[in-house]
Amino acid sequence: MGISTNPAERLSRPQPHFINGERVASGSLRDVLDPATGSPISQLHLGGHSEVDAAVAATRAALPAWAAVAPDQRARLILRFAELMEANAKDITELSILDGGLPRMIAEGSAPFASLFLRYYAGWTNKITGKTMPSSAMGKS
Repeated sequence: MGISTNPAERLSRPQPHFINGERVASGSLRDVLDPATGSPISQLHLGGHSEVDAAVAATRAALPAWAAVAPDQRARLILRFAELMEANAKDITELSILDGGLPRMIAEGSAPFASLFLRYYAGWTNKITGKTMPSSAMGKS
């Protein structure tokens, strides 16, 4: 199931912050402009010190739990993120066009390309051992 059947409709509401698993509507509002027309397409809340502090605190609090997640489970979570990117590719394309002014041809490749990166890095979760591999770069062997 996609984010929305109409991404423009989703943008019609002011976009809140997402802090500690909750949508937080705080801070002053700023218009988001369609780069093609200069017309407002949405508004977003501008975060200040309190929002940044809350986000950093939430991240620090979540880090021990994330560090305790087994590598295979991390891979499954990252792969799930890739699946969601693919499932919502049409909405991501439309949002990229509206918000970033991307040409459709480029925007249509954004979600699949990001999904490929996620799948690649999911494969590394159980291969990183804390050792640095030797490099032959810059004349070193």
